[in-house]
Amino acid sequence: MEKPRLTILLGTARKNRQSQKVAHYLLDFFKKFKELDTNLVDIKDYATNYTIAAWEEDEAANPWREVAAKTDAFIFVVPEYNRSFPGELKIVLDSELAAYSNKPVILAGVSIGSFGGLAALNSLLPALHKMGFRVLPGQLHFPEVEELFKNSEEELALIYESKLMKIKDDIFKSLNL
Repeated sequence: MEKPRLTILLGTARKNRQSQKVAHYLLDFFKKFKELDTNLVDIKDYATNYTIAAWEEDEAANPWREVAAKTDAFIFVVPEYNRSFPGELKIVLDSELAAYSNKPVILAGVSIGSFGGLAALNSLLPALHKMGFRVLPGQLHFPEVEELFKNSEEELALIYESKLMKIKDDIFKSLNL
């Protein structure tokens, strides 16, 4: 039997993106759990310069649709830009709907400010619910990300380890592991 797939989605294609640090940190954490097939997906590899509706046939959407279909649970790493989430994330998510039905998702907000992407996550939530995702209760917030990742691995573990273990438990429970 195949292991359930956890996809960590890096939700921005912006140059010099700080959220990449968060995505890799989460990948390293979840790779420790052999019950999951954990991978990192970069939105820049799937974003188009136009919106593709979920019901439209368009080959440009097929790579993302395949990822969504093969994924059992998601973690979206969402940077906050101007109190919202990146447009390329919305464009990619809009290209599929059926594969999202009741799939668990955890949100990880990232910002250079002190609230860790809270506004971005709050603006994304209604769309995720409408798309059919099952948004799990634990959110992660990575505030002042440039400074945060100057900390050692041990210091980051002190900040995030217990929260990540709770999220891991929630993901496992949602996947019946």
